[in-house]
Amino acid sequence: MSKRQNNAIWKISDRNGYTPQQLIEHIIEQYKKRIEEEPGKYANLRPVQLNDAALASGLSLYVRTRTMPGIFDFTEEVLASNVMRTEFSYFSKDTCLFIKTDTNLYVVTSGSGYHIIEDFVDYAYPFDVAKKLIANSFKATQKRQLAGSAMSVDEKYRRDIVIDKTKNIQNIWKTLIGKIDIKQLPNGTFLSEIIDVEKPPTAEVKSSFSLKKRLSLDDTVRLIKAIELLPEPSDEHKKNMEFLDCLQPVKQSSLKRSLNSHLKSELLSAIRGDKALDFDVCDPVDIERYIAGSVFEVGKLEIGDERPDIEDVVDALGAQLQEVVEDDEQFVNKLRNIRFKYKVGEDGETISRPILHMLHGQIVFEGETYFLLDKSWYLGQGDYLQNLVDDFVECVFGGQNPLFAETIGGVRLINWGKDGNKWWDEDAYNKKQAEQANFYLGDKIHIQRGYGKIELFDLLYIDEANKTIHFIHVKDDFDAKIRDVCSQIETARDVIGSFNQNVDDFKKYYRNWSTNPLNSGIDETTFLSWFDREKYAHVYDIACSTPHDFTNEVFVQNTKIQSYVAKREIIIAKEEFRGKDKTLRLMHAKKVGIDE
Repeated sequence: MSKRQNNAIWKISDRNGYTPQQLIEHIIEQYKKRIEEEPGKYANLRPVQLNDAALASGLSLYVRTRTMPGIFDFTEEVLASNVMRTEFSYFSKDTCLFIKTDTNLYVVTSGSGYHIIEDFVDYAYPFDVAKKLIANSFKATQKRQLAGSAMSVDEKYRRDIVIDKTKNIQNIWKTLIGKIDIKQLPNGTFLSEIIDVEKPPTAEVKSSFSLKKRLSLDDTVRLIKAIELLPEPSDEHKKNMEFLDCLQPVKQSSLKRSLNSHLKSELLSAIRGDKALDFDVCDPVDIERYIAGSVFEVGKLEIGDERPDIEDVVDALGAQLQEVVEDDEQFVNKLRNIRFKYKVGEDGETISRPILHMLHGQIVFEGETYFLLDKSWYLGQGDYLQNLVDDFVECVFGGQNPLFAETIGGVRLINWGKDGNKWWDEDAYNKKQAEQANFYLGDKIHIQRGYGKIELFDLLYIDEANKTIHFIHVKDDFDAKIRDVCSQIETARDVIGSFNQNVDDFKKYYRNWSTNPLNSGIDETTFLSWFDREKYAHVYDIACSTPHDFTNEVFVQNTKIQSYVAKREIIIAKEEFRGKDKTLRLMHAKKVGIDE
């Protein structure tokens, strides 16, 4: 085998103040615990003796030998009785080469050696290196998408591309292959010795970092140390590479267990009434079917035909877990077995998911904000949270076409009030607003499409002077539930966009819609004309209620309206509307009578 290889470099995370040597000992000790907890599952990990020079340079090597059955299990039924498993067995060697510097610990692996260290990897490291070493010029990417129709996308480019952060905010970067930025290299660095400035190599950024160049072991160690000495990038380069400050999946098994445990504690606190949850409820497998769903159930409790909010789910859980709310262990055990169900389609197919799979939102754990999205935990890398706030403020209030609108056709939405001491719910607000001139009600009125029923809008506003129709979707508060309303408004936009191909469906919808007293006086021809894009422009409005004004200053401070999920979903929704010849706007209905 060649003495020069193209190896990925992993950095080990340290939250405990360990020295590099203590980190190695900690990893080995934790691996021994795995063997003790599940005997026979893991092969023994043993140290390999190195020469004195290697030890002095900070190297340690460990190897394990796994016996693999090959094709034996697959073919056992057709083998003669005297054929032994050993005839097919082969050995797999997994190695971890630890590389210590004065302050940090790195690993180069082979075989399945990564799985020995995966709970200890610093997954921010490759992205931090990329900011210092790579230009915004990429040859290939692999990305997972948290919005849109595709779950993941692999792309290779005929020419190098520049990544636009705004267009990629919904992406989780799995792999980025980009050019080394020669301008970033300081004079005299070892990197200048191994990089051809006329034809610089690419680097691969994923959970590890690798320079796409074959290096000796000595040069690999020198590369690691040279990267440690790289200066911080300029503010201009940081801005150009902000897309690297993104959400990344939490991969450490121990941390995922801790986050799941903390989420259950947060649910318990919500049931006890101690605090609210910044979470939404949605099916991570099929949003379209969920939006069209009916007959929703949490455990054994039916909670109606309308999609539930997190408060509805908490109430349903509380009704069924009340007897164990004072016993954390029993609470967790019973919660684990509760499922969320709903029906879709003409045949009433029942969809059933574990209740915890239906929750999406954010929690703060040990001082960090984590996001649970589509059954997976994520953590923002680098300046992700601050960049998200800055991008939201720019998206909503900045530029020539800001998202925020104070009025519709010069008319303000009414304030969000109370009946007695109880705040209006969304249903009550929609009815109050629909009583105003040129407003009409669409809440709980559905059109049949695809899997079932779709709500086209909560409120409709007719701006006859400007020949514009506003389809308004209302949500109480500005929190993780915005994820639901963004999905709903995009689905409604697509259905309304199909008007010319499905006029009969809209005629059926009109017959149902026109029976509501708040929608009286509109004939079918007039109603259908509102959906014709040749006669009226279409604007889609998300209207949210909070006790705090929607101003640039409030969101910059980020103390009164703190949901990062909501901010992110609004940015993504605006991007989803780009180029579709339809306009998205964000509006505010203020809750009055609250002392800010």
